[in-house]
Amino acid sequence: MKGYVSRPDPEQLQRISMVAIDMMTGLYAYQAIASAVLKRFRFGGGQYIDCSLMQSAAAFQAAKIAEHYLEGRTPQVLYVPVGTMRTRDGYLNVSAMREHHYVAMMKVIGKPELATDPRFDTKEKRMENEAVLMPMVREAFLTRTTSEWSELLTEAGVMNSPVSTYDDFMADPHVQAVNSLAWPQHQVVGKIPVPKIPGTEAIRGGPELLEAPRNGQHTKTILREAGYGDDEIADLIETAAVMARA
Repeated sequence: MKGYVSRPDPEQLQRISMVAIDMMTGLYAYQAIASAVLKRFRFGGGQYIDCSLMQSAAAFQAAKIAEHYLEGRTPQVLYVPVGTMRTRDGYLNVSAMREHHYVAMMKVIGKPELATDPRFDTKEKRMENEAVLMPMVREAFLTRTTSEWSELLTEAGVMNSPVSTYDDFMADPHVQAVNSLAWPQHQVVGKIPVPKIPGTEAIRGGPELLEAPRNGQHTKTILREAGYGDDEIADLIETAAVMARA
């Protein structure tokens, strides 16, 4: 699939390390199937479902696509400073949404003069001069650790959130308190962390919920249930019409 961005910037483009669109398409497909089943029960009849990777990627970005079109292909950022800042030992998401947030942030990072600098003393000016302001802000964040900045910014009322690793997430007290992770025991690899799907119960069942069958593992069983005899199944396997494992 191709990727599309409103404001191409080589320094900001990056590939995420998971198949996000594949997962997203599964969720959209589930939503469509659930709606179709409900419609069948209520009104009768079937429904054709067209749910592709491309359509799912576009639907997820619907608001940005409209914004891109309506704002002349160059949509503006909502406010500045905003983004992921590199710290001395990690990363921190920060957002100076309102004027008092910006003033407080500049004080916290040790650059109060930027709050009254005529190039940056209004939201519109900061957006216009983003390329000048942001390098100075990013440089300041390199001087302390993520936890130090988070504590200082939170105390000053500036929105922020440390960027967590998966280890951080699994150890988070909130995650543990609401049982966001199940830890089923796999027969081969041992404990596996399985995030709870919102709106559903956490996985609790046995191996049939934990282990995907190997290709061809149940071929013979399924064919027998469909009425095929052993000789017919053997012929299908021999001619490579189906795959089967012992």
